[in-house]
Amino acid sequence: MALAAHSTVIKASGTAVPITAEATTSLGGNVYQITTASRRVIDPSVAVVVNDGGVPIAATGYTFDYLFGKASLTAPPGGAVTVNASYLPMYAVTEVSAFSCAWSLDLSDVTSFDSGGARKKLGALKDGSGSVTMFASPLVDVDTGAGGTQSLHSWLAAGTPRLIESLFGSTYYFRAWVLFESLEAGAAVADLAQFTMAYQFAAQASGAAAGFGT
Repeated sequence: MALAAHSTVIKASGTAVPITAEATTSLGGNVYQITTASRRVIDPSVAVVVNDGGVPIAATGYTFDYLFGKASLTAPPGGAVTVNASYLPMYAVTEVSAFSCAWSLDLSDVTSFDSGGARKKLGALKDGSGSVTMFASPLVDVDTGAGGTQSLHSWLAAGTPRLIESLFGSTYYFRAWVLFESLEAGAAVADLAQFTMAYQFAAQASGAAAGFGT
């Protein structure tokens, strides 16, 4: 299904907000997602506790998707599944005119003499990069909410990973932890000045990096 590009919304993360006993919804197959959509982006620097009927589940009893607030349990729960964590509110970034994102997988050559005369490859490290182009000047607060001062200059100067999100239509998300690496300004005499921020993926200690989801 085709999606109009102008319907895309670019967002950036604000300050983490603690949540306790946050309700989840079963997606089937022992997978539970935080019910409130605005609380599904979880801060990977804060410990997550998944509860079964109010009792913490051992860390070996589940895996957790920090980008989309999903807990995958290794066994069916006996009670209501809830989550203690901190979520990252996402704020729309204004005056975005273009963006790009490229996701890649390193393919390591594991060809040996018994490979039958053809090269063999092994999927290794994931990586990615992209950019966001805006009309806003580098010092203007570009977020539409109470996310503090978020400017192009502050994103670059901070030198710390932050989460960005692209919402395609009303359903499909792309989320990634990134480090901004450059800020480029440009304009033609009969055009508007635009500012392009380039970034690279920056995986977090929890394993949270990048992904598509709903």
